Amino acid sequence: TPAMKTPALLATIVATSSLTSLTAHRILEPTRHAEAPPAALHPDRLAAIERSLTHLQEELAAKTAALQEELALAEARHDAGRERKDARDLESLVRGVLAVEGQGGKAALIEPPTRPLGELLAELDAIDDPLEVQRFWQRMREEGRTEELLAAFEARAEAAPGDPEVQVALGQAYLQRIQEVGNGPLAGVLANKADQAFDAALAVDPQMWSARFQKAVALSFWPPVFGKQNEAIAQFEVLVQQQAGLPPDPKFAQTHLLLGNMYQQIGQTEKAIAAWQAGLALFPGDKDLLAQLELVQDQ
Repeated sequence: TPAMKTPALLATIVATSSLTSLTAHRILEPTRHAEAPPAALHPDRLAAIERSLTHLQEELAAKTAALQEELALAEARHDAGRERKDARDLESLVRGVLAVEGQGGKAALIEPPTRPLGELLAELDAIDDPLEVQRFWQRMREEGRTEELLAAFEARAEAAPGDPEVQVALGQAYLQRIQEVGNGPLAGVLANKADQAFDAALAVDPQMWSARFQKAVALSFWPPVFGKQNEAIAQFEVLVQQQAGLPPDPKFAQTHLLLGNMYQQIGQTEKAIAAWQAGLALFPGDKDLLAQLELVQDQ
């Protein structure tokens, strides 16, 4: 997934804000003498300071507006399903950019308050929408708190090894961390840990759909050189069998879709078509399955 410009833009805002704050601090800081207390400032000097501070604030506001406009344009170029920057983060940064202390007359950078870890975990536990979950983790990456959250999930899993839901949550946390570290040896380590967490959940409940689905999806993202495709296919095939004995659920269509995609990746187009058609027989009109079949027919 291509990285969006949001983190870079916010970093620019923070850098601009810090520079402005430091400059204002120097303007407002009275000259200190070793032997005598500072004299009262002349009214003309106070007026000059006020004009300088006003100019700095106007300059900051103009730069912030330009960055916000660029951010909006960057987001508009991405698909609706891509992760987007939550406006609350930008607003909190802008609100805390520059403030003047009433007594000391010094310009200061106000940092947004750090939310307690327990509050963040409670917020994530309450989210059901997968897209909202992605947005939450995006905010955590931007705030630099993913390692802290991952450590909390590891502690939870260690304390409750027999709780499959906790193990699945740990596996998902490992996958989210991969999005931050990118490709490399660490990504492979995290992916293996995620797989182990999903296996721990399945050891407790082999019928747990979310654990097996997450495991299959994670395996499907491994580069072909590691030979994980057949293992991913095997997991999707088990899911298809298990779903046959469960009440229909629209999310089950994704199993047929991804199974067909994996067959197509290894060159078994006929099996891919059969998987998509089987999915459509159960979920007529599914847009993703129809799109895949149309693509194959057009080739």
